[in-house]
Amino acid sequence: MNWLRRRREGWREISNLFFIRKVIRKNKESEEWKKYELRLGYLNQIYTVISLRKEDMGEEEMVQRMKVMEKIEPMNNYLSGLNLAEVIYPDIIKLPDTQSWLIVYWPLRNYFSGWRLLFQIISISLIWLGLSKLGIIDYLISLL
Repeated sequence: MNWLRRRREGWREISNLFFIRKVIRKNKESEEWKKYELRLGYLNQIYTVISLRKEDMGEEEMVQRMKVMEKIEPMNNYLSGLNLAEVIYPDIIKLPDTQSWLIVYWPLRNYFSGWRLLFQIISISLIWLGLSKLGIIDYLISLL
């Protein structure tokens, strides 16, 4: 049962990635998208840069983070209107030596990771190597 649940999670994440890509392609030329200066990354992440005023930069980092959260609230509402709120999450990163914060909306991933992908590639390679050493691969190819 655990195997089936993990496969379902994997397919759900793949379908979410295609959904995010479809919504982005449909809306990236819209006025609101340009108003919030949203940009795209290679892995379907949406990002933008928020600049704070010089007066705000003297505050503690938590206070600055709260002001950034207030500034991105309209963006969050816009992305919620596109039905992306359940499949992406924001990551707020302070850019060093600037008055700016990088906001990256990443697709939610629970199943896929770099380590899991590496493990699966190594596993498939070892299985393929074992089958070829036993001559099973040559036998199957000869049947074709």
